[in-house]
Amino acid sequence: MEQEFFFPPPSLPTLHIARVLLDNKRDFLLDYAIPEALEKEIVLGTHVRVPFKKGFGKGIVVDILEKQTSALKPILCRENKELLVPQNILKLCKWIADYYCSPLISALRTALPDSIRATIKPKEDLLLSLPTHLDPLYIQSKIKRSKKEKEALDFLKKWQPAWLSELPKKTGISRNIWKNLLRKGLIVGLSQKKEEIYFPIVPDHSAPKSLTEEQSHAVRLIEEEMHKGLPQPILLFGVTGSGKTEVYMQTIEKCLTQKNRFFS
Repeated sequence: MEQEFFFPPPSLPTLHIARVLLDNKRDFLLDYAIPEALEKEIVLGTHVRVPFKKGFGKGIVVDILEKQTSALKPILCRENKELLVPQNILKLCKWIADYYCSPLISALRTALPDSIRATIKPKEDLLLSLPTHLDPLYIQSKIKRSKKEKEALDFLKKWQPAWLSELPKKTGISRNIWKNLLRKGLIVGLSQKKEEIYFPIVPDHSAPKSLTEEQSHAVRLIEEEMHKGLPQPILLFGVTGSGKTEVYMQTIEKCLTQKNRFFS
């Protein structure tokens, strides 16, 4: 009688696994193997580059696990060694996502500053400015019938350079107008990543909104308190959408106009 032997299949190696939240519009969690060369660098909150479909993706390590598997693709590299989401912030965002049944990526985008989010996923944009030498007669011939184009050029003359994506909201001038100016050669656009260029934020010079009777009363009370020798804190109470922010803004404007300084 022949003796039968049973050879169990070899056990799979235990790997350190990073669960990566890809920078996507919805939660997209994928597991990747942590290469031996990166084991000391990959921790919670690390920004990494990983293989995804036929290219690569970027994301944040939100969990580190141990699994017996050999079928996972490895992390390609750490994306930026200077950027790390603090573990307490990551823990808070996980709690927010769980408690409010919201995507984790939404909580992280809310918690992280714009500069860090831009570095995680830089976006190309056009930085608009006026040409250095342009004949005024040529400009007049091109915009003689367009009031909006003239307003756009006047704005850019004062506040250049400016991002194309931000100008419609800041000026009330549609994106098509700015593109028309580009086509006519009246302005120039340089493709840049937003985090690479820094310049002052263009202030909003729109007229203050009209206040309701209750808002006006609140502004007067705050002004009276500010002019006292020892002003006391004031609690402004109101439900969402009642107009508290407008009271803040107009009070701050009055304070700055009078060149007073107050400390809370």
